[in-house]
Amino acid sequence: MSSHNKETNSQNGSVTFQSFPVLKDLPKLSLPALAPVQVNQRTLTLHRNVAGDFGFNVRRTQFPDFRGRLRAVVFAEPTEVRCGPPRPSDIRAGLLPGDQLVKMNGRSVESLGREELLAIIQNSGDQVELTVRAMPELAELCDRTQRGVRDTGDSLMLPPVSNTYLDENITEDERYWLMHKNGYTMARMIETQSDGKVHVMVAGAEMVVDVTDVDKANPSNMDRVEDLARLRYINETSAVHVLRHRYGSGLLYTNAGALSIICMANEQEPLLCNKLVALFKGCRRQQMPPHIYASAQQAYRKMQMSGRSQCLILTGVTGSGKSTQLRNVCHYLCEIAGWTKSLSYGKISAALGVVEAFGNCATRLSKNATRFAQMFSLSFDAAASLRFASIRTFLLDSSHVVKQANGEANFHVFYYLLEGAEPELVQSLRLDSITKPFRSPLIREEDKNAALLGWSRLKEALSTLGISAAHARAIFSLLAAIGHLCCAGATQSPAQKAQFVRASSAQHAAALLSVGTDQLASAVFRGKMSSGGQSGPGNVMNRFSLSNRGQNGQEALEAFVAHLYNELFYAVVALLNRGLGATNLATTTSITIIDFPGGNFNAAWSEESQRTSGLADLTYNYLNERIAELFYDTSFTEPIELYDREQVEVDIEKPTLCPHQITRLIDQKQQLLNCVDIDLRSEERRGLLHILDEEALFPGATDDSFFERIFVHLGESRLIRRGCRPREFVLGHCLGGSPTVYSVNGWVKAAQPNVSEGSVLTLLHSSRDAAINELFSPFGMTRSESATLNIRRATQAAKLDATGLPTACGFFSNISMQTECIISFARHAGGVQFVHCMQPQPPSEDDGRSTGSEMLLDVPFVRSQLRSLLIIDAARASSRGYPERLSFKDFRRRFQCLVKSSSSLDDVLDDRAAAGRILEDTGVFPHTYRLGLSQVLLRSDVLADLENRRELCLSGLIVSFQRACRKHLSAKWLARRRTLDSAIRCIQRSGKCYIKVREWSWWRLYTKVTPLLAAARCFRFSCLRFSTS
Repeated sequence: MSSHNKETNSQNGSVTFQSFPVLKDLPKLSLPALAPVQVNQRTLTLHRNVAGDFGFNVRRTQFPDFRGRLRAVVFAEPTEVRCGPPRPSDIRAGLLPGDQLVKMNGRSVESLGREELLAIIQNSGDQVELTVRAMPELAELCDRTQRGVRDTGDSLMLPPVSNTYLDENITEDERYWLMHKNGYTMARMIETQSDGKVHVMVAGAEMVVDVTDVDKANPSNMDRVEDLARLRYINETSAVHVLRHRYGSGLLYTNAGALSIICMANEQEPLLCNKLVALFKGCRRQQMPPHIYASAQQAYRKMQMSGRSQCLILTGVTGSGKSTQLRNVCHYLCEIAGWTKSLSYGKISAALGVVEAFGNCATRLSKNATRFAQMFSLSFDAAASLRFASIRTFLLDSSHVVKQANGEANFHVFYYLLEGAEPELVQSLRLDSITKPFRSPLIREEDKNAALLGWSRLKEALSTLGISAAHARAIFSLLAAIGHLCCAGATQSPAQKAQFVRASSAQHAAALLSVGTDQLASAVFRGKMSSGGQSGPGNVMNRFSLSNRGQNGQEALEAFVAHLYNELFYAVVALLNRGLGATNLATTTSITIIDFPGGNFNAAWSEESQRTSGLADLTYNYLNERIAELFYDTSFTEPIELYDREQVEVDIEKPTLCPHQITRLIDQKQQLLNCVDIDLRSEERRGLLHILDEEALFPGATDDSFFERIFVHLGESRLIRRGCRPREFVLGHCLGGSPTVYSVNGWVKAAQPNVSEGSVLTLLHSSRDAAINELFSPFGMTRSESATLNIRRATQAAKLDATGLPTACGFFSNISMQTECIISFARHAGGVQFVHCMQPQPPSEDDGRSTGSEMLLDVPFVRSQLRSLLIIDAARASSRGYPERLSFKDFRRRFQCLVKSSSSLDDVLDDRAAAGRILEDTGVFPHTYRLGLSQVLLRSDVLADLENRRELCLSGLIVSFQRACRKHLSAKWLARRRTLDSAIRCIQRSGKCYIKVREWSWWRLYTKVTPLLAAARCFRFSCLRFSTS
């Protein structure tokens, strides 16, 4: 944009234009108005069936709109749904799942209750007339069956998008979007100047702006296009415009090439039901509208066709609804692949509820924020039938149980226990003696009701998963013991000499753990058992005991409680895996959904953006950056490397910005560790977490020294700078678009080793309670549970030095290895698919919900989320590239039926030549495919077109085969029928003959004498045997 203001006149002196330094003061600039949305209504006439009903159910409910306001909606849903996309006959003359009832027999149903609706149905004669309209997602599904998959126009069954939001009739070549502070506005391009400026007209005024402040606008019939990669001009503003129109129309899902985007507020709940699953079952990607079920179906279909495990990664900021989409994916896969009834969705939902209770908490940005990373795997057998599920979790911040930031709460399970426990359980666990600071009372009545409901659901879930009452009681005892330990407190003296402040609370905790109070104190403060057994050689003098950085009593207590909760969390997960059937390993493939804590990048957009982030926030943000790095490699690096290997020229370039810089800034390891040159080794650049590990192990180090070392090694990077206050620095997350302020207060203490880590399991193994001992005992574990334990130990164990204390493989190794385990698993999967959850508006500070603004979608906020993952660049690369790939052999075997078979030697021996001939004979345009060295590279719409042709070609063969099968079955039925008819006639003839002779005197004599003859013969035979003997 021009850096100065000026006014000039044209040649006739009548036109004045301005060049603004910023576009925030322009008059009358606002977002384009949304076109009116009205889904087409259908009038159906249904007749009574043989069962005496009309084949549909009426359901009246309160359904939220896009602003979260509840409104009464009446749904008319069919009792039976055929699998696959709706047929034209289903749309014209039948009901579909999610159909909203508007009128019944010409009467509006908006103000009618359920009883009145049932009365109208009962009083109807042999037929009833219904007026319905489809839900938006289903409207796209219905429209697709009529217009085909290659149409890129407006995807709703709606009138064409209105152009009333345009101030004047602007030709397509002159239509541009002008970006400003509040969003974007339609502008008319007048001319392009040579100095990087453009002359535009907007809101009746002419102005000169930078060329980077305008984006090319697409035709209005693409305002609701399903895939951003189908846009004629793929740019950031056009993508935001499409998302804004779709969100305003109730369309929450959008595709961007291989990526799926879900734009949903916290208070919104999508309409999902079992009958809706049937419409996506067995469909290809091009046959389905953008939906979370479509993403799950695509992963399931790829697993079936390739025989390789798939991975589905949910991304997004905290509070964007990733955990909800995890449940939706599991629900869909259970419905379509659970015909063996080995595992129901009820068990999966119960397991997810339990793990969320132990690993989720309320923060200022989300009411149900996930504080752990999980890989939820659904395993399938050779027939693609669901067999069992397993959960692998990584609790990234166990210290949250003892330290919560301002405005954050503890884990949900503590509030469930404290608010919902029965009086008998309260008395046995001494919950009434747990007071502040651990027990923060729930002030709002809705929070208390939520805690009571959560407690009842937790107990029901434990029962559903088959967890015994003894194990459940042991879990509750450990939770209560954690509460009592937090209330007990400790003196500020050195840990070796510390004592509990409240002895009664410590006694309650020891009683619940079934250990002695002296044993508990020794394990907490001295890291060893009082009976003589030691968790490690902690009594050896070491450099930490000689420095002034040893733990005091309170710090040792907090570290012990954090490790105790960490062990409890993984013990609960082990029980859940046992309940999900993870002991069975006879499976071939799996679909793994990766869910992790979202970054707090949206905190800068909230009302109180001046709050600083801590070490736990850095951990979560680092994991998000690693996932962004994986998305970058999947979308750009790997395709470009593939094109180079296949020697195919594609006009794709890597974006100038990449997330690798920020990730290496955080986790870069020291490469010259064994170098003899001390100066060279000390000057080597290393990551932020590695610097923290070094400072944590260095005697006398403080937060100030750590802060200064950050800028000694990383000060030259443009991604990090000093903050406004002491001990604060700013990291440029999301490619520099989301600067986050961190405060290093307490980081060195949090990262330093502690002696109580190894004493937790030792104390639990010495418990006199058999249930607690069994809960944490490594003996008797199944094979899968043992493998899970080995993974956890490998990603969390720290190397020990001669004193038994962790060395430089402590905090940094813990976070790095857990993150690397997740990334490595995704890289080695047979296919990776990303689902990006996006917030339409920034969250508010009070409850983590949207700000409640009348603006449907905050354009700058959504724009920043699009930039964080380079979604627009990924959509552009997908549009220009060839995302669909098949080997020559597979392509030939699959699509050979489309052309006449050739007997030439080249086609018989050369699969590449045969594939090229198939593409030429089918009339595929040359620019839509490329023949590499080992595989065919295709555009997405080309593969969809070939699949449709193949189905059409094979449909006649399948119909003929079905006709032959029916003929064979009919012939067999006819032969059986003829045999049965002959038998019936024979029986009938015998019956008629018997009726004729049964009254004949000689016949009656015969029937009476015949039994006597048998008796006489038997008597005669007996007499003969007696005489001979």
